[in-house]
Amino acid sequence: METSNVGFDVIQFGYRFSSSFKIYVAGGFDWTHIRLRDNITILRNQPVLTYQTDNINYSKNRFSSSYLRIPLGFDFRTHEDASGRRFHFVAGPDIGILLNGRVKQISEENGKQKFNDDYHYTKLRYGMYARVGYGFMGIFAKYYFNDMFENSPAQEGLKNFSFGLSVGW
Repeated sequence: METSNVGFDVIQFGYRFSSSFKIYVAGGFDWTHIRLRDNITILRNQPVLTYQTDNINYSKNRFSSSYLRIPLGFDFRTHEDASGRRFHFVAGPDIGILLNGRVKQISEENGKQKFNDDYHYTKLRYGMYARVGYGFMGIFAKYYFNDMFENSPAQEGLKNFSFGLSVGW
C-alpha cells in the first residue's frame, strides 16, 4: 500500500498582531489517496469496511477520501533577510469534514470505474499540524487524533499522519 496526501487552502482570514505574529483561520480541501497493491475492491454500503478479492488485474486501484479542511494557524515569522525572504513557523489545530470516499479502478476488462461512498471514513476528524518554511517553500506534518475509520473494528487504532513539502505561505 502506498499513500499520498494533497491539500490546499482557498480562503484565509486572520489578524496580524505584529510583524512577527499572526493568527488565522483558513478553509480548503484535503485528499488522501491509498494505492492498493492487490486486486481487491472495497465494497460500498457494508456494515463495516469490507473488501473482496477480484480476478481482474487493475492497472490502477485507488482508495481515497476528500475532506473540507479548517485549520487555525498561529504564525510566527522572522524579519526579512537581505533577499526579502523570512522563516515561518506555523502550528495549530485542524479539523476536517468528510466530503466523500471513492474507489477508482482501471482495468482492461472494465475500463475506468469510480465508486463513491463514505466507506466508513471518519466523518469529522480533528488533530494538529505544523509547518516550517523559508521563503515560499517549507515542510509540514499533520496528525489526526481520532481513528481514520468509524464503525470498523479491524481498522480500530489506525490514525492519519502525513508529512511532506509545503508551497506558498
